[in-house]
Amino acid sequence: MRSLRDRILEKRDPVTGTVSRRAPSSSTKFNSAADQVRAFDYLADNWGTLGKQADTALSEGKNYVYIDVDIVDIFGTKANARFSGYARVGSATNPTGVTSVDFTGGKIRTGLKIMEDPITKKIEAVYDSSFPMAR
Repeated sequence: MRSLRDRILEKRDPVTGTVSRRAPSSSTKFNSAADQVRAFDYLADNWGTLGKQADTALSEGKNYVYIDVDIVDIFGTKANARFSGYARVGSATNPTGVTSVDFTGGKIRTGLKIMEDPITKKIEAVYDSSFPMAR
């Protein structure tokens, strides 16, 4: 949990430990890898509907798209315990503390890279990452 705080207060990347120029206003995570897989499976199982967002991004010439799904659609109404997160209080240049994130009414945001398969030359949406977001 300290890494989540460090990310928003010290601009420290929790994976690499490097300090960036920008600090996000919040930092969140899945509490288990199984829940992250569950979110990915939901995306895959509902690709017929959700994939339209990727198709739109592709037609607009974008190379990255975010797909947002309501947390309740994947995990039900009592999902808060599946995630952890903090939001910064104060500005990025003058933070005054952190507060816990309430995920009620939130979303799971999945990032997809729009890429051309080097062999088939077909344009595909490739999974990049997923993370929970507060409302």
